[in-house]
Amino acid sequence: MLKCINSMLTVFKHLFKRPVTLEYPEKKLTPPEYFRGKPVVENCAGCYCCVKVCPTGAIEMTKDEFKIDLNKCIFCGNCEYYCPKGAIKMSKEYELASEDKNDLQLSYKLDCHGSHEPRNDGTQVDEMQGQNVFTPRNDGTSVSKMPRQREEIANEEGKDERN
Repeated sequence: MLKCINSMLTVFKHLFKRPVTLEYPEKKLTPPEYFRGKPVVENCAGCYCCVKVCPTGAIEMTKDEFKIDLNKCIFCGNCEYYCPKGAIKMSKEYELASEDKNDLQLSYKLDCHGSHEPRNDGTQVDEMQGQNVFTPRNDGTSVSKMPRQREEIANEEGKDERN
């Protein structure tokens, strides 16, 4: 009897609350500010930084083509974070389901210098001027660590200099 009363109280408690579910796809959820959706590439300089930091090998780059395999991508955002030109942005697009695996292969044409072809508005994309993102250090590691690891490395270096 007590269980029945408790159940009825629970039903009445939730009876006058607004529904939590969303009527998808008629109403779509707005992703949070730092949501990492489909990667979008513009003004790539061809420096290969994104290829080096991708943990799954989802990014491939040839002389005239830049490819992202969304089958392999885990949307970690390393490519966006470490790109010195800011050419890769993680969009808010989250509806990436497809019946054909080939639809999940993003491909961008690059010109012979590694930057994109001229845009529709007639402006030419500038090239990267020899920036070295992966600077080697004395202990054999590089600066191309995750953000938290970079802070730890900077703190360790500060301690070494003080001693």
